[in-house]
Amino acid sequence: MIGSATEILKPELQFDKMISCAALPNLPDTKSSYFQSLIPGGIFIFPMGKRDQYLIFAKRNLNDWSFESKGGVRFVPLL
Repeated sequence: MIGSATEILKPELQFDKMISCAALPNLPDTKSSYFQSLIPGGIFIFPMGKRDQYLIFAKRNLNDWSFESKGGVRFVPLL
């Protein structure tokens, strides 16, 4: 699926993998459409930050989430 995730993500859409090619300004709430669209075991890879950005790997486990930073990156901001 291609498009703006902020416009197309709905609770009934479920994915096992997602990637954002624009930097999120901060970590979204795990109840947000970004995270709720992942099935358990799914991963979401996204750059996060304004000036200093980091590549984040988020994994949805059965009852919780794990987050891992993979180092510094530079992406355009999410509008």
